[in-house]
Amino acid sequence: MTAAIEFLTPQRIVYGFVIVVVLCTSAYAFRTQRVSMLRYGDGDEYLMASEQIAEGRPQTTEAPAVYRVALPWVVAKLFPKDIPHGYRVLNTIAGGVSALLLVFWLREFGVGAVLQMVVVLMFVASWLAPIRFVSFYPLYVDPPFLALALLGLILIHRIRVRWSWFRILALSVVCFVGALCRETMLFVACACVLVNVRFPRRPPSPNDVPMGARCLPLAAWVMAIAVTRALPFYPRYSFSLFGNALFLFRTKPLFTLALAAFFTVGPVLTLALYDWRESGKLLGEHFYLVVYTLGCLATGYIGGHETERYWFWAAPVAYVLIAHAMARHKDALLHSAWVFVSLVLAQAISERIFWPIPDPGSGVPAFGEWPWVWPRVYSVIDRLVVIDDYFWNLWSYFGSRPFHFLMLCIDAAFASFLCWWLYRHPSTQPSARRNS
Repeated sequence: MTAAIEFLTPQRIVYGFVIVVVLCTSAYAFRTQRVSMLRYGDGDEYLMASEQIAEGRPQTTEAPAVYRVALPWVVAKLFPKDIPHGYRVLNTIAGGVSALLLVFWLREFGVGAVLQMVVVLMFVASWLAPIRFVSFYPLYVDPPFLALALLGLILIHRIRVRWSWFRILALSVVCFVGALCRETMLFVACACVLVNVRFPRRPPSPNDVPMGARCLPLAAWVMAIAVTRALPFYPRYSFSLFGNALFLFRTKPLFTLALAAFFTVGPVLTLALYDWRESGKLLGEHFYLVVYTLGCLATGYIGGHETERYWFWAAPVAYVLIAHAMARHKDALLHSAWVFVSLVLAQAISERIFWPIPDPGSGVPAFGEWPWVWPRVYSVIDRLVVIDDYFWNLWSYFGSRPFHFLMLCIDAAFASFLCWWLYRHPSTQPSARRNS
């Protein structure tokens, strides 16, 4: 009995909790979520790439998807008879690995065991997280990229504390493999280059990482990109990076970016924004996080239509800031059951815990075609919360602009209420952040 108690340390309980949550959420998603997106966008290209690899044919998918070779190749070799199922299985595993890595990541920043469980629960339960999203759209390569990016950030943090050539080489391998998943592994490599940067500035230290060591992961990324371009691929079409970025810059309304932030993280983002001084201090001391986050934000803005899916890559940074804000303001949040329950409920609705992702092709009558009042009222609620239909309202770039504006007003009103409550009940808790 004593040995069992000694074995069940708080941290082991956290890891066990995360494994159970991942398994239960994955089973729930597999059971309730209908696979609606197969031959859509880049997913169609990844499916074609795996089919061509499995059949030994030359790869002719579109660029840049054709160069993201890692996951399509592994799926083709392990699941040649059922490629969509292979993506679903491997992406789910990658999502589970990301959840476990997130626990380790939060520990690095001094987040306690209870908050680790709370934050990882939010991560796993989010409809944008791999554990749930893969059951809706299995054919994408983001989950292994996110896991490798998180591993890369952990290594950079350890290198920042005490660097060694072993850690540099390990990070270089991670950047090389990550670049084979997505070229956006560049953000991690660039973050390592600026690992010595801190604000406020400080004089050089003997513990600073030498320039050659800092640039080695970037060189590994360049090598991986060169390898993919040297392979015998024959893309039938190549997107213009500049043209695509210019098009999105012109067509994405700025107000949708604020909405995308709430869509991606949920109303708990307000805690980190309210705590902006402490959040700014942490980001200043760990400037490499700013580099990585800016890369993710820029990609979401001008790199693709699905802003929220790309911004979710910055979840490791956002959740660290949110966890510290929760630690500082826990007394205020727990002071009133109504405030606490309303925040939990709003976050659950934002993460779509109560509903699966609706079918994009579902047809519904126009608002004016409903003959009764209640169907019209429910239609408005459905457009706002996206319960049964109106899938495209889940994305800030698509969907209804009037309803998106109304959603943003609701988010802003709730965020203002939360900020007012925190202001009326100032924090008495010290920051959970430790110097590192």
